[in-house]
Amino acid sequence: IRIRGYMFPTPLSRGIKQFVLVRDNMECCFGPGAALYDCVLVTMEPGKTTEYEYRGIAVEGELRLEELMGPDGRPLAIYQMQGEAVK
Repeated sequence: IRIRGYMFPTPLSRGIKQFVLVRDNMECCFGPGAALYDCVLVTMEPGKTTEYEYRGIAVEGELRLEELMGPDGRPLAIYQMQGEAVK
């Protein structure tokens, strides 16, 4: 599928293998903090990477519904995607 959104800022600007795709650019008057259903953990296919983009992007790949638990035992994400391409 193809999903549009914004790349959550990462410490890297190139060679990004994993990032969080969010539905807005965090300029909301209520501040940052994506809900579980507003973000997708994208892991690029082996051998593929992407560059950081502050503007809206489209990610193509396979979407899975799979809970990712944080170190505190609370869910961090429920949507995960194997990224094929970022445009």
